[in-house]
Amino acid sequence: MKNVARSVAIAALLLAGALGFVYSGAFNISAQDRHWGLTRVVFELARDRSIKAHAEGISVPADLGQHDQIIQGLMHYRAHCAVCHGGPGIVPDDMARGMYPAPPDLRQAVLRRTPAQLFWIIKNGVKMSGMPAWSDHGNVELWPIVAFLTQLPTLDSAAYTRLEAEADLVDPGRHAHRHEPSAEQQATPGEGGGSAHGAADRDDADQHQDHAHLHHQH
Repeated sequence: MKNVARSVAIAALLLAGALGFVYSGAFNISAQDRHWGLTRVVFELARDRSIKAHAEGISVPADLGQHDQIIQGLMHYRAHCAVCHGGPGIVPDDMARGMYPAPPDLRQAVLRRTPAQLFWIIKNGVKMSGMPAWSDHGNVELWPIVAFLTQLPTLDSAAYTRLEAEADLVDPGRHAHRHEPSAEQQATPGEGGGSAHGAADRDDADQHQDHAHLHHQH
């Protein structure tokens, strides 16, 4: 009986100490402060086991992977996902690079997931990761995203660009989200004789000159 009482007392002290630590504000929640190694291991284990358990029983469509599905999935990916996850030839936006944990490079991450698990993640999101839930989108829209993701590890920047061209033919009014080019793209002049950033800089300079000219006229 004394051992039980001693164990309860120790547990109560540990709980009180933990609550006191949290309430004191000493724990740093800054996204610039990395998790302790043990914390990271526990979070990742909990995430992976949860995804696996909740994805069990999800039936994968028999026709998953058809080309038209991949194109539809790309249209969603480039509009909503590439901003954080990047893709072949593109890097994530500044917002994503400031997140912690950082959004994974899906060209590698999808290799560790089944189609059912990818579907569950897209539909439900992941707590404490910045990954939103897309549950307001119907399954008919979500499965094509899975179809595209399963192909993503096989795509280089040229293949990705070709798929984008196909997507533009399907829906020419739906523009892709423009991303910062990769370091290789920044260093390689485009067909017009300059990089994408150089073209943007020239556009800004032209606009500045136009404003200055109008101001001078007034």
